[in-house]
Amino acid sequence: MSKDSIKRGLQNLNIDIEFDYDRFEEFYNILIEGNKKTDLTTIVEREEVDIKHFLDSMTAFMIPEFHEKKKLIDIGTGAGFPAIPLKLVNPNLDITLLDGLNKRLIFLEEVINKMNL
Repeated sequence: MSKDSIKRGLQNLNIDIEFDYDRFEEFYNILIEGNKKTDLTTIVEREEVDIKHFLDSMTAFMIPEFHEKKKLIDIGTGAGFPAIPLKLVNPNLDITLLDGLNKRLIFLEEVINKMNL
């Protein structure tokens, strides 16, 4: 899937947002590397990640309040979905990530540091 495919998917959902596809690419690469060390997700093929993780996460923007500065908590965040894609699209979101497995939280801390989130 490409940037244009994601844009078409967003248009089909009537979601009008701007996003930096390169940042999603960066997160994807960190996710795949992290998944080699820690079982984070079974969804690893690029097109599947774009649809089932990135595009799915962005459906939150169907709710107008997600375009504003808000505080939210992602309970059971796992590999950071939907929190990381939401933050990439709207850096003004104040998101707390919560997960029961420390290995996932260590991975997410790495993502946050590497991507300056």
